[in-house]
Amino acid sequence: MPLVLDASVACKWFIQDERTARADAVLDRIERGDPAYVPALFVWEIANVLLSAERSGRIESPDVEEALEALRDAPISVEPAGERVSGAVELQLARAYDLTVYDAAYLVTAFNVRGDLATADSQLAAAARDLGIATIELV
Repeated sequence: MPLVLDASVACKWFIQDERTARADAVLDRIERGDPAYVPALFVWEIANVLLSAERSGRIESPDVEEALEALRDAPISVEPAGERVSGAVELQLARAYDLTVYDAAYLVTAFNVRGDLATADSQLAAAARDLGIATIELV
């Protein structure tokens, strides 16, 4: 079954005080060959999460670089945002479920690839379940 990864899950692989067995289990699935997808915004979102952790002293600069390199090398497909500015579906979902448009992009990606959504965000997980998207919650 394909997986869609929220940045809230991927950061748990690299920030020691956030590490969990459930997050590691998601990584194991990817390493065993389950297809993994992220929306294009994930690239900047995970970099920002790691930078914030660096600034707060929770991860060292070289570890941030290693984490980003590991993610670049991981078998995770980045779903393009599209060639034209739109975001209409994401905006509608964000309004309906009181999410950010960024979080709604994970819902759209999960729907498009027909995958499970792995997230540590309970509000995003609830929206996914309401839409019939299976979730792996790391809350």
